[in-house]
Amino acid sequence: MFFVDWAGLCKILRPNFDSFSYDYPSIIFYEVDPDDLGKLTADLGVTSVPTFFFFTDGAQLNNLTPSVVPTPRVLSIVSMASCLKGVINGYKTTNDY
Repeated sequence: MFFVDWAGLCKILRPNFDSFSYDYPSIIFYEVDPDDLGKLTADLGVTSVPTFFFFTDGAQLNNLTPSVVPTPRVLSIVSMASCLKGVINGYKTTNDY
């Protein structure tokens, strides 16, 4: 999930995102602050937050940039992907960007 601490929708969705990481242990969840990883943010074309990306074996399956709280859609996508392992291949999760 691409998020910033100051955005209202990010604040609303963050608890759900955190609980998904516990509810779906077969999926790897990443939290990305666009200000910390600007190159990754640009490479993936993220223009607003929150934005969710879904990957398996390094290939992007889907993305979601909600403008309102999309609980049913988020739940259905996560349920669909519950057996998949989300991976962002080729990117470091440090502030090297």
